Amino acid sequence: MTRSDRMLAILLELQRRGVVRAEDLAKRLETSVRTIYRDMEALSIAGIPLRSTPGIGYELMEGFFLPPIQFTALEASMLLLGGDYIANTFDHAYGEIAHTAQAKIEAIMPEQQRLQVRQLRDSIHYLNLDETYHIPPIDEAEQQTLGLVRRAVLEQRALSFTYRSRRTSPYASEEEAPTARSVHPYGLFHSRGSWSFVGHCTLRGELRQFRLDRMASAALLTDTFERPESFRMNAYEPEQNFYQEVTVSFAKAAIPWVRENPSFYLTSLEEREHDALATFHCRQEEDLLQWVLSWGQHARVLQPQSLRDRVREHAAAMAAAYAELE
Repeated sequence: MTRSDRMLAILLELQRRGVVRAEDLAKRLETSVRTIYRDMEALSIAGIPLRSTPGIGYELMEGFFLPPIQFTALEASMLLLGGDYIANTFDHAYGEIAHTAQAKIEAIMPEQQRLQVRQLRDSIHYLNLDETYHIPPIDEAEQQTLGLVRRAVLEQRALSFTYRSRRTSPYASEEEAPTARSVHPYGLFHSRGSWSFVGHCTLRGELRQFRLDRMASAALLTDTFERPESFRMNAYEPEQNFYQEVTVSFAKAAIPWVRENPSFYLTSLEEREHDALATFHCRQEEDLLQWVLSWGQHARVLQPQSLRDRVREHAAAMAAAYAELE
């Protein structure tokens, strides 16, 4: 990074974040603190109105704005591709905002640059896996839930709803009725084609995550909360609790396909002379039951015995169901 690029990056950081320490700028720009001090001095000499507070950091004085930024063709393409992802993943409201932002970016480009960007976008495509595998888009009810959760996160308001846990599925070993929850939502995330949010559950008294497609009767409450200063959504990692170990033997012919479509819970796959030994760590047997069943005779559960028995019971039930069609 040249000095001029680094100084522009400093101005962008100051305008975006407000007060910034020299140490944080040095880490962000991968340079030394002494270099940042020299750059700040050069910016001041150039007439940039900077304020420095010992022990706190640097900030731009009120009223200073950078002129419009000129993007390179590649930078503009990345922004537009990001808009494509938003439009394909978020709800309708944010999708419309993404399209509007894309139109504004394209409108300010010179014609030659706009042609370059179009060529780049035509050569890079965001593949919507939901459409590829015929997974239906989220319905109107879930879109409304997403809007409510997003509003609760932004306004720091409590949310009430009923929640259907995984154990209420038809494949569970025991039935559990949906439970009423009151949660302080901290942040949203999108993973594997579904939306979830993280928040403090007053029922459980701890941080939990909830899938929106398992929620019902969501309502925004008047109660407000303070999000912990230590919580950072981009640094959040869900507690795994993957204490259940499962071992499965896969037929030799199935090994390439297991490697191509592994389970989220797979921790090792050891090829042997006549089969492959797969080891999984999950929260409960339900996490793997349907995935193992999908491999038919090519997969045999070795441990635990309880999961092996359940696979056998499901296989017998399937055979009986087909026998009735004869």
